[in-house]
Amino acid sequence: MAGKRGKKISTPVLMLIREQALISTKKRTELAEELKPMIEAKGRPSPTIETIEKIISKMRNQRDSQDNPWSVAALAYYDIPPEVLPVVMKVWAKALRCDITLTIRQVKWIARLSCILSNEEQLIVSALGYAAREKAIQLTGAYPDKSENMRWLWFGDAITYLDMTGDDSLLRTIMKSMKWLPGVAVAEGFSKLKAELVEISPTPYWFGTETPTGIADLQPAKVRRKKGGQPDGTRG
Repeated sequence: MAGKRGKKISTPVLMLIREQALISTKKRTELAEELKPMIEAKGRPSPTIETIEKIISKMRNQRDSQDNPWSVAALAYYDIPPEVLPVVMKVWAKALRCDITLTIRQVKWIARLSCILSNEEQLIVSALGYAAREKAIQLTGAYPDKSENMRWLWFGDAITYLDMTGDDSLLRTIMKSMKWLPGVAVAEGFSKLKAELVEISPTPYWFGTETPTGIADLQPAKVRRKKGGQPDGTRG
């Protein structure tokens, strides 16, 4: 008799694990052990550590040509609008100086986002996030069609909107509408990544180990340049 299959992993949880697999530089077991309690703390059943590890490994091993390092020569195969090339080159150079090897997929996102974000550090971090989200959606098999799953994507968009405008009202609205708030996991991926590039306030996009009753403490990041860099996307 066949063994009993575990419960189906919800789309938001699956996308969260897949996205963090690419954003985080941590080993898969360390990342899995951090994600499990984060998921459970928000009222969702979590996959086992072993299952999370398998999802992380599959995500990191699922490569295509757009996961290769970018150079100007890649324009012959993956074009970007010529008018954004100066911005792309500046951001690419900034990343390279910080030991970040941008992929073709990530540079395409830098080109797309350059019309709304001008800060180089914000462009790098946002592009890494959107590139990871793109792959997470691809592995899920389809673009989300349910509002709960869309809110997970909107949450990321609201952070981009905050970076663009300094206005956190949209982020507050999205947070209030979400049945499950993955704030800690988002903070883990984005705040630590951003900390390698810039000096930021102690609590940008960070809601602590538990979501506070209100969200009045949420403040836009105070950004200034910092020496040092972040390791590239290689995994052990």
